[in-house]
Amino acid sequence: MRKFVGNIVAKSRRTKKLTQDEFGKLYSVSGPAIFKFEKGYVRPSLELWLRMAADSNISERSAVLLWLKATLPPKYQDIVELQAPSTRSSGAKSKAPVRKAANYTKCKSRDDLLKKADTDVNFPVALKEFIQDDELWALYSPDGAEINRLLATFAPLGAASKELYREAIAALRMFTGER
Repeated sequence: MRKFVGNIVAKSRRTKKLTQDEFGKLYSVSGPAIFKFEKGYVRPSLELWLRMAADSNISERSAVLLWLKATLPPKYQDIVELQAPSTRSSGAKSKAPVRKAANYTKCKSRDDLLKKADTDVNFPVALKEFIQDDELWALYSPDGAEINRLLATFAPLGAASKELYREAIAALRMFTGER
């Protein structure tokens, strides 16, 4: 596993000119735990990582993406881009107007989600397939707020599959402690 999270922890610690024990005390963890984070043997919890990232002036979005990227098998890690969607270079610039993202929070059922998705031209096909899949729906049944999080966090990353959205919803629930 690439140790980009660990490299950031190490750089932050060295910038502050602290030992691993001293740096660990800032976050109520031991020096050996900091050593393990820096070497990439383990990752800090998301909550701890977000605190460390904020202290390193890393945006919450980038921190979550870095943390998630570190959970992926190496062959998939390069898929996760950390740039904001509007700053990615794709060769030709799109002149399409930027649309405000639809809000799925008020959708209370699977049918509500599908009806709203049908009217949203920006709704990812793979996410719609995820919602339509009876087995995945029975297992995950995401609510509107989770759909909003999936759209905000993962849809900008590009093409996906319903299986990747399954992994994404599991990861979001792990981050938020929901369900």
